[in-house]
Amino acid sequence: MSNLSRASSRATTSRVSAGEHRRAHGHAEPAVGELGELTEEAKHDAPPFSLRPPGAKSEAPRAPHNARWSIHDRTHLQCSLVYRARNLQDRFRLFERFEWEVYFFVPDSFRLDSQTYRQDDIYADLKSYVRLAPREEPLRDLLGEPLARLRTSLRADGAEALDGLRLVSCLLRDALANAERHIVVELESSQREFARRRKGKGESSGVMPKPGTHWTLPRSLEMQVRRAMEVGPRVLEELIGTIAHELGERADVDDTTLTAADWVKAEISLMFEAFFGRVARKLKRAGAPRELVEALTGAALAAVRSREDCGLELELSGSLRPERVEHFEFQRHVLKRFTSSVLWLQTRIREPGRWIRHALYAIAASAAMAFAVGAALWNGVAPTESMTPWLFAAVIAYAVKDRLKAILQEAFSNVVARHFPDRRWDITDKTGKRIAIVDEHSGFVPFHDVQPEVLAARRRTRVHSIEEVARPETVLCHKKSFVLDNERLAELGPDFDGLAEIFRLDLHRWLAHTDDPKQTVVVADRETQSIRSYKAPRVYNIAVVYRLRYADETSAWHRLRVVVSRKGLQRVDSID
Repeated sequence: MSNLSRASSRATTSRVSAGEHRRAHGHAEPAVGELGELTEEAKHDAPPFSLRPPGAKSEAPRAPHNARWSIHDRTHLQCSLVYRARNLQDRFRLFERFEWEVYFFVPDSFRLDSQTYRQDDIYADLKSYVRLAPREEPLRDLLGEPLARLRTSLRADGAEALDGLRLVSCLLRDALANAERHIVVELESSQREFARRRKGKGESSGVMPKPGTHWTLPRSLEMQVRRAMEVGPRVLEELIGTIAHELGERADVDDTTLTAADWVKAEISLMFEAFFGRVARKLKRAGAPRELVEALTGAALAAVRSREDCGLELELSGSLRPERVEHFEFQRHVLKRFTSSVLWLQTRIREPGRWIRHALYAIAASAAMAFAVGAALWNGVAPTESMTPWLFAAVIAYAVKDRLKAILQEAFSNVVARHFPDRRWDITDKTGKRIAIVDEHSGFVPFHDVQPEVLAARRRTRVHSIEEVARPETVLCHKKSFVLDNERLAELGPDFDGLAEIFRLDLHRWLAHTDDPKQTVVVADRETQSIRSYKAPRVYNIAVVYRLRYADETSAWHRLRVVVSRKGLQRVDSID
């Protein structure tokens, strides 16, 4: 960790303005017309690079936007959820309620059921992390109110300055991720359209254009990329220049704040480098114009140069040893964890029906004991000449009492399970104020008891109903009722409009009974008139049907396919 701090003295921080910082790095001042563009209001459906005042309302949860699935590692399936309040300024809406529901249709060959995979196992494999969700800001909008709030925080004490530095980094991360998603979605859409046209002409039907294939970049996509190249460097320069200028103007800045400033400037540079680099590689693979790819590459290289004075070894160039790459990734991860820590929340999980369950168990034990005592009194005192009848009655009474207690406990447990959630979360901020309450349910559901809408989504890819006989499935259900306190959330500041959750499902228990990853398949080849064999990968499909909605609204169910093998997760396919 020592490599993440500067060895030189902090007292020599340069006191330069944001404009001087740009000129020092070879960047020209933006023209008056360019600065004027920052005050123009964009259309409601504009891409994420134009100015749009931060509104009080958020869009309703939609699966492609607010529930994103991915593979975290070999055995962990990850889903990112965002619970956004519709209107934090509505005084008549004190709470926002969400419903999250997901059904896993698991092959019976996995041998998962309520006996082999108990509720404790489910929650041991299902881990959730909850944090604040920054308001979605278009990239250019970061030069408005977020930049002004950054200046204000840098002029305050150390704690507020640290929070301001980390928060602007988080806002930038989300803005860049949103911009990249817009570009990738339009790129993939245009590629599919290109492939469809080629297929209609009788050419190859491959989705990805091959290198060298004549493919005209759609005008809207090209405009998005060029707008990103125009706005991105300006945002990079303004953020880094503002941090250097505001801290350089102060003589009372402590070493911790200066170190944090270097870390944040380095991470801002890393994020822009990765953003431009990833977009450049995607466009290059898609056959985009060389000039556009080279311009993106130049923007990424400029981002690297912008962190030269941060005192951190965060540049990979030329041939490197694996240890150097590992160290780079370690440093990058530390920076991300440091800045994202400003969003972290505390979660306390409890069992809401615990004491009621214990009270009912006590009633069951009392009823069973009352029966045993009554049986003993009915039999009377054992005669002196023979103990056999008395002992026989006592044994029978104890056995019935024991079973009666177990039956009553099971019945009472089912009553508690029907009326109380499995777990209840209290989500609080760093001061201990509760922001949200979450009720969580999990368990197996008989296939015939699954909602018709869920089954309809599951059967979208069914060719014939007989497939359900050939491939029987076990259904595991997971639900959350999420209640967000709008008033408490609004007190945290204008940069937040909801909470974000990342949950990861560990599938290592699910894969314990799968076959070997490859099977030998023997076939008769009519073309060669011979017997041939192939190594065929053995994979399993887990169907996932899910939705995230406001409690007072309805929403469509969405479907995806998770492909796994004995080695772990292979891919996630959307069926929508």
